[in-house]
Amino acid sequence: MYSIHRIIILTITMNTNIRFLTVALLAVLLAACGSSRRTTINGYDDATLNGHRIFVVTPLPDQVTMTNPDQFAAARGVAGATAREMLQSEFRTMLIPALNQQMDSNTTFNYSDEPVGSMVALNATNDFNNAGPINWEKVSQAAREGNIDYMIVVRNLEITNTTGGPSGRGDEAVSGRFILLDARNNKVMTSGEFDIAVEDPRKLETTWQMVATELSKRMPFWVGE
Repeated sequence: MYSIHRIIILTITMNTNIRFLTVALLAVLLAACGSSRRTTINGYDDATLNGHRIFVVTPLPDQVTMTNPDQFAAARGVAGATAREMLQSEFRTMLIPALNQQMDSNTTFNYSDEPVGSMVALNATNDFNNAGPINWEKVSQAAREGNIDYMIVVRNLEITNTTGGPSGRGDEAVSGRFILLDARNNKVMTSGEFDIAVEDPRKLETTWQMVATELSKRMPFWVGE
């Protein structure tokens, strides 16, 4: 009987240890997955990255390279002459809302649509290069006037459209560069390139949803699903 008790106790102990090790391993794996979701930047924790105002500076329509503006317009059911006008509208109605959904608890604004855009004009091509702002004082002024915490600058944008496809809209590809600024502290937080492609058949908003996702994953605001 003594030996039977020892076997039962040993079995219970082994099962308890296995359960403990399983729970501990699962916790480690979950912690690792959670920490890998957010792009980390030294000096920025959750408190500095959540609940803030992010302004997006997009290029002027005539500063965007369009390899086939007629097809860009045709895919949208408008004349080729209005292609760049449509592009500006899509920045406002598709790209910015898509970014807003991706940026965790922050609020995203289109810089040119806000009052600060008139008070402190910023041009994604002329006021910035790939390293950051040409004149930090303008960015600092914009931060003060517009209550801006962070700024995303989208530049070197190129849009390629093909003809044909099941829906007649053709394929669409977008590439470019971005710069993320800590507007209050005159700091470039991160920068890089992005490149997406959407095959026909497609929805118009899919292009900008994919651009927003690609941009967001390279920034510390995005936490993931």
